[in-house]
Amino acid sequence: MDVALYVGQPPAFIIDSKTTLLGVTTIVNISFTDAGTSALLGLEIPPVEADLSLTAIAADPYHPKDFQVAGDLNFNGWLNQQLPILAAADKSNWDAQLGDLQKKVDQLNSDISDLNEKIKEKSANDTAAKQKAEQDVADAQKAVDSAKAKVDDLQNQINDNEQKLKNCGKFDYACQAKYKAIIVSLQAAKATADAALSAAQSVLQAAQDELAKIPDPDVDPQILGWKAEVVADQLAVQSADGTIGGLEKLIDFANQVVQAGPGSLKCDNYHFTSDSYASMQKDGKGNVHMVGKILDHPFDINIGMILNDAKDFADAVWESLKKLVSQ
Repeated sequence: MDVALYVGQPPAFIIDSKTTLLGVTTIVNISFTDAGTSALLGLEIPPVEADLSLTAIAADPYHPKDFQVAGDLNFNGWLNQQLPILAAADKSNWDAQLGDLQKKVDQLNSDISDLNEKIKEKSANDTAAKQKAEQDVADAQKAVDSAKAKVDDLQNQINDNEQKLKNCGKFDYACQAKYKAIIVSLQAAKATADAALSAAQSVLQAAQDELAKIPDPDVDPQILGWKAEVVADQLAVQSADGTIGGLEKLIDFANQVVQAGPGSLKCDNYHFTSDSYASMQKDGKGNVHMVGKILDHPFDINIGMILNDAKDFADAVWESLKKLVSQ
């Protein structure tokens, strides 16, 4: 590490310190003059090269208690080694997820096909049963109409013969006997016809009751239940297809990163900032603004960075790049 401080007069005091950057502890020598409030750190430690500036944070610039940190880093070589490894690991998981989703979609489509077949068969059965019941009602109605016509005809004949009986002479016993016999015969026939009409009406009522029991296919509760299942399964397929499309896109991206090897990432800017050097020394946290391209995908992202955790930084970059590609 090279430390250069060229501000104002020769240094009034020197601070010797240590900091850990991406898992590597390095000595930091920071010098200040009596007129200076900033320092320049030039770091050359794997896997990063950095030029960081420290600017004093204090009301009294000659007695600073903390410093803002900013500077440009260079992770290109190191990240280009890490990203294919991360891509290969994710691709393996995505391939497994994709296989599971494909099986799920296949099962859902099979269920939809089975349900549609049930709906088709039940609809056909309902329609056939309804048509038969309607025909039974029509036939029974015809029988009732026929029986009623027979009763009405016999009643009319009785009425006619009763009128003829009234027209017989008071002492024309032969005429009276004739029509009385006819009337008795007709009344007997009407009684039989009345019984036939009553039976026909009972058959009609039974046929109508049976027809009422048969649901129309459009409102059959069982068919409606199956249709609801079809809609739910279709929505599940649609959702799974969307997920599959996203996975396929990510898998293709991961394949390209793996195939590109160390050349997939090109980043022109890694600008590191931290509001507190003291805090940074405790938890190593800062922010890196990155601008560049991953394959053919341009990016402009900010990554929260823990200086002593290289893996966390690589993971965070990879997660951000995945989100960018999956949009």
